Amino acid sequence: MAWRNSVRMDLLTVVIPALNLWEITRSCLESLAASLRGGAIRIVVVDNGSGDATATECAPFGESLFGERFTHLRLPENWGFGRACNAGAELAASRFVLFLNNDTTCSGNWLAPLLRAFEAEAGVGAVSPLLVFPEGTGKYEAGRVQHAGVCLDPSLHPTHVWSLFPPRHGAIRRRRSLQALSAAALLCPAQVFRDLGGFFPGFENGGEDMDLSCRMRRAGLKLRLVPESVVQHHTSLTPGRFDHARENARLLAERCRACFSPDLFRFWRGEGYEPRLTDWLEPYAVLPGNDAEPDPAREPLALEAYAPALAAARTASDSGEAARLAGLAAALFPSPARFAAAHEAALAAGRANEAARWRLRAAQADALLGKPEVLARRAEEAAAWARQAGEAATERLYADWLATRKK
Repeated sequence: MAWRNSVRMDLLTVVIPALNLWEITRSCLESLAASLRGGAIRIVVVDNGSGDATATECAPFGESLFGERFTHLRLPENWGFGRACNAGAELAASRFVLFLNNDTTCSGNWLAPLLRAFEAEAGVGAVSPLLVFPEGTGKYEAGRVQHAGVCLDPSLHPTHVWSLFPPRHGAIRRRRSLQALSAAALLCPAQVFRDLGGFFPGFENGGEDMDLSCRMRRAGLKLRLVPESVVQHHTSLTPGRFDHARENARLLAERCRACFSPDLFRFWRGEGYEPRLTDWLEPYAVLPGNDAEPDPAREPLALEAYAPALAAARTASDSGEAARLAGLAAALFPSPARFAAAHEAALAAGRANEAARWRLRAAQADALLGKPEVLARRAEEAAAWARQAGEAATERLYADWLATRKK
């Protein structure tokens, strides 16, 4: 294999940006030490000026696990995700570089499938493992998919396709062309990353991966999900993760103009699912018809399956299972009634944080419903795009949404 041809160069450098949350970083490092084999792998933790135990504990702990192949790169202040990753990549003398969030844990044979993806197909610029929410947390999303590639809806909002699907679902296993991958766990040839200039430093903890994905595709490179590789991801634990969302979105639109196009509905329809819209224009999908499998654990978008499963959980006085099912239903098929049901079920199960999440979702929906002119403009723009793209079904979907608002 080509990635074994070099004797002098390391195979891989793992770059882990971190800002505080030492116990999370420690777990990530422990998982890497337990799952990686071979001496041609280096680990670099880029410390964004942490004020907790990361500053004093990271170096000795990392060296105890990896010896001289571990580096604790201490930055004088918080440089943000992109600049920190770039600083770590500058230390890489390896064929590949893996950018890995510190809130991930790796186990099993997760690395080899990622490396093989570059041998299996020419012109691949980056690959990502399947990212799943951790098991055993008691949360409704536990064990479900977090990231299986990024798609865009007709309003050009990026979304994690197949989010909350079971990891072994057939839809995830099919190879597709992706427009973007998450940098929570992103493997690419180090030279490709350098040639493209690394992550653009103008972003503040958001948009860096979309921007890099755009530049890779403009360079003629492919992006691939590798579902045989599975990594657990706790998601967005770093404080201030979304503080600059509006500025990042503006910069992304400016730098990546015409790079991305709506493809979410094509992914859904390709698997037999039917796109729908909430009253506040949030897309979701259902499996049409009444012949769906009755078990939502196997077919997550069978809307009819949730009511009997939820009733059975309540009959059995299983508040945890009821909260899980109500949460999945609210997340996959959003509506005020389902938000309220998920909120009530979470409270009954003693999950205050989860209940607060559903209260927030309901408030966000209410806020959008209070802007009918904005929603109508978005729907008209989406319908116009669909008409120009020749996607009649999507045009009808938005036209019908607009028609109901004019009655």
